[in-house]
Amino acid sequence: MTTEPSKKNTNLNLLILLLILGITFVDTINGFLVTNNFISVSKPYKFFILVLMILKLVSTLRVNKTQLLILISFTSFFIGYFAYLIETGNLTLFGQNFIESVKYFIWPISYVYFSKLYSDKKNSTTKLVYKIIGISYLVLLANIFIGLFGFGYQFYPRYDTGVKGFFFSGNEFSLLFILLTFFMAWKIHLRSPTRYYAFMILSLFLAFNIGSKTTILGVVGIFLIILTSNTKVSLVRAKPKKIALFAALFLILPILGWAFVKANQNYFDNFIFKRLKIYNYDFVTWVLSKRNLVAKEGFEVFNNLNIFSKFFGQGEESFQTNFDIIELDFIDLFLNHGYLGFFFYFLLLFSILKDLFRNYKKSNFNKALLYLYLMVVFFLANLAGHIINTGVPGFFIGMIFAMHQLGGFNLIDSKKNESFS
Repeated sequence: MTTEPSKKNTNLNLLILLLILGITFVDTINGFLVTNNFISVSKPYKFFILVLMILKLVSTLRVNKTQLLILISFTSFFIGYFAYLIETGNLTLFGQNFIESVKYFIWPISYVYFSKLYSDKKNSTTKLVYKIIGISYLVLLANIFIGLFGFGYQFYPRYDTGVKGFFFSGNEFSLLFILLTFFMAWKIHLRSPTRYYAFMILSLFLAFNIGSKTTILGVVGIFLIILTSNTKVSLVRAKPKKIALFAALFLILPILGWAFVKANQNYFDNFIFKRLKIYNYDFVTWVLSKRNLVAKEGFEVFNNLNIFSKFFGQGEESFQTNFDIIELDFIDLFLNHGYLGFFFYFLLLFSILKDLFRNYKKSNFNKALLYLYLMVVFFLANLAGHIINTGVPGFFIGMIFAMHQLGGFNLIDSKKNESFS
């Protein structure tokens, strides 16, 4: 017989999952509201989910090493904020620093929450996770097609190109698209290699229309890793029919690329060719959109801070009173939160990565999957910015990283699992 506390735990988990199910809908609506000068509804919605996750974790009365490191890391951030408040008396900046710092801990808290959720084999709510990912992916598709019909935001409005529907943050939209595309690609290739190739073409078409170079590179990387991994679609064991499909794909890709270039001639002329010339054909500077040069200036500002601010940091909003955000996450983390904040956050990051590798050895989690997600997430963190301190994608990063508790993505191919059906 189910006990009352067990029912309450199940109900709380169900509420959290249902709220995450609605998060992409809310972000879409939020973009529409912000466009029309209404107040944002997305931040309080995400904060509410995070609070519920924390309450659920606290209710277990068991604190693991990762949870302890989250607390220590956040405390080190808070010390810098509080010291800056005493120094300047600026309560507004203190509040803004607190809000921005919460974003750094969405994905670690989400990871811990889902790890515990998945480890409870009796919990029936876990099967909802697969439906959440599938429905969220459809919401992203809807936003892309909304953009293709001329509604919502452009990814690069300055160059009149790229689409992201009503999602306000381009970087978050890009990362979320890569994460969910990877999950869907893995599911489809296990079920039907033929459909996998069709999905690959669709995804590349969508990535080109989003227009972000990180999205295009991320999607190409996804399919290359899955194709070359030890899976059903490996070319080494492929049948002639599959090889023909693969060859057809590479005939189609140049056509898609040419069509994209012609449709976005202004983007290529200004954003790519003209910028390359401006940067004296320095490819690194072009890829990082001059962020590497701005980072040098940021370190000069940091070196002029007092010793306490160097050690504890001042917070993102406080540091930006002297210098704008660089959008290279790990460099921003160091400049905004000092030596101590940087050290403890990387200790937290290392702890989670170590946990992932250790659990990989105990499960069927495909090695290529693990490496891909680590590569994509942390490469994009330095290439695009706003990734480790992201909002909506943070919940999905934690959700997907924790799947080693379920035996990895191979579980979605189980006949017992209803996943998206």
